[in-house]
Amino acid sequence: MNFTNPQFLYGLIALSIPIIVHLFNFRKTKKVYFSNIRFLHYIKETSRAKRRLKHYLVLASRLLFIFFLVVAFAQPVLPPVEKGLNSKFVSIYLDTSKSMENTANTGIRAFDEALEYVQEVINIYPRGTQFRLITNNFEPFSNSYKSSEKVEDHITELSLNGVDRTFNEAENRRNSLAQAVGNPQEDIYIISDFQESTLGSINEWQVDTSRAYHLLPIYYENTLNLSIDSLYLESPFVLDKDHVTLIAKIRNYGNEEVNNVNLKVFIEDIQVSSTSVSLAGNESKDLTFDVSYNLKNENKARIVVDDYPVTFDDTFFFIINTASRIEVLEIKQDELSTPISKVFGNEDLFNTTSQVITNIDYSLIKTSDLVVVNQIENISTSLSVALAEYIEEDGRLLIIPSEKGEKTQYELLLGSIKLTSVEDATMQELSKPDLDNPFFADVFEEKQITFNMPKAKAIYSWRGRNSNLLKFNLGTPFLSIYDRLGTVFFMASPLIDEFTDFHKHALFVPTMYKIATYKTKNSARSYYLLNESIIKTRLDSLKADKIYKVKQNQTEVIPEQRVAGNELLMQIPKETLESGFASLQFEDMHKMWLAFNYDYRESNLTQISIEDIETYVDRNQNIAVFSTSDAKTFSKEIKARYLGQPLWKFAIILSLIFLLAEILIIRYMR
Repeated sequence: MNFTNPQFLYGLIALSIPIIVHLFNFRKTKKVYFSNIRFLHYIKETSRAKRRLKHYLVLASRLLFIFFLVVAFAQPVLPPVEKGLNSKFVSIYLDTSKSMENTANTGIRAFDEALEYVQEVINIYPRGTQFRLITNNFEPFSNSYKSSEKVEDHITELSLNGVDRTFNEAENRRNSLAQAVGNPQEDIYIISDFQESTLGSINEWQVDTSRAYHLLPIYYENTLNLSIDSLYLESPFVLDKDHVTLIAKIRNYGNEEVNNVNLKVFIEDIQVSSTSVSLAGNESKDLTFDVSYNLKNENKARIVVDDYPVTFDDTFFFIINTASRIEVLEIKQDELSTPISKVFGNEDLFNTTSQVITNIDYSLIKTSDLVVVNQIENISTSLSVALAEYIEEDGRLLIIPSEKGEKTQYELLLGSIKLTSVEDATMQELSKPDLDNPFFADVFEEKQITFNMPKAKAIYSWRGRNSNLLKFNLGTPFLSIYDRLGTVFFMASPLIDEFTDFHKHALFVPTMYKIATYKTKNSARSYYLLNESIIKTRLDSLKADKIYKVKQNQTEVIPEQRVAGNELLMQIPKETLESGFASLQFEDMHKMWLAFNYDYRESNLTQISIEDIETYVDRNQNIAVFSTSDAKTFSKEIKARYLGQPLWKFAIILSLIFLLAEILIIRYMR
């Protein structure tokens, strides 16, 4: 046992006082003569024994009262189980992701429980300790160490945000900040719900073995949660402005069944559709909404799920853009009908013009959204110059080569791509497309392709700075995209039966439609997730030297951005934005609406189990875990573990007990 104030033990000298009083407090006796005292002898001896016992009990009570009172002032402490909490610097990572709005085991919001943990950590350390508080949005407050008073004031202003961080991201942030000030020795606290889907695999956590880590997991009463995972339009082109069909995927992230959950669809704050759904544990379903509404060019829409207590992901925001007809110009060798004129023959979607090489209206090239050079045997100089200018002005060109064409003429349009003629080629099957390629986004509902792929016989092969959209099984390209200021698509073989059956395959139509809408406003995405890094959107008359900003409610952000042709690339400012709609503006003028949603991974409330955390801790001696039920229990446990168990309260209680015992003995013991 140790004493915080051992100098008070000198007070034990006071124990001699009741002993001296007991020894010298003798009453003077007076003799009284009786004629016969034989009958009083027994009474006298009995009274003397009781009086002696009473004096001893009073003496013992007084001694114990003084002893425990002195010990209380000396503040006895049981030795700590482990050594720790010796650092003058403390770093605290506080998880402020949206999942922390769930209810903890204590019956209060997990985030409120986490704030209590922060307060208890601050209270443990002596005055003068410097604290660094790191939250998910990596706010400037965490750039330097602060006093306990400043941290306490700051936590009253904190709120949840839509930014999720992995363990390694938070640790890299702490490490870089510490190195900026000389990498001082510090204690590290991780206060989080330890969400499995966002914090990262526990086996991949990277820690500094020279630092002491303290993990404070906050566990939920229930991990039941419903949310919309994804949404898409049945048709990528919304032409009928009075009707649209939406397909939304809803998922139950809990293990329990839910029944008759209501979902509502709103367009411009007007409810246009509703349904209800029942889901088994961990089940997902695709829901179809047939919406009748007088659509405008841009339409702000949302789906609302009736779910509680986790509500941050109950609303899924998206934009419905109505399409305008796409201008397609086909330049072909003769008057014969081609697969291009057929695939773009839908007059509701495309305004397609087919012209023979000998009779070209060059003015149509500049006004076209897509120009298709289809199996031209000889590209004239004037046509080559017109097409080159069209590409430089952010045009889109699809080149389908001719068996009799000159590769040097194609190379002029391809820039740095060099073609190689393929001799004695044979029919080969194409490999399945990469469904993670953004080009094929929304083309396939499932991430697996079960149908047979088309076959082709290449007349050209190439290498260079391009992206292969479709390839042969041997890895050589069949359809590639080359982005300069404009975009050039190049195919390895003509679209005739002798060389390929691609134009007869089910993959042909969606591929051609994606080429026609590539980088157009019609292909603008309906929504973005806040964990994505880049927004890519196409705007008319973009100015490379001007600044575009994103405005959401009263918040205005100028993200990192650059302009490439008519495409604007911006970094998503996830630390600032929330789920909802935002206006993309130029010179305070609205250009287009953007819809943002929280990452669907945040909706999965499954937590890393305490058993897995303890197993990880057992392998790392510098890490401790506190699986306490609440902040007060944590405070007691960490003090007992690192500071020892104070006993002064027990000493006070015992001293009062013996004082009371003395009073009772004197009062009732005769």
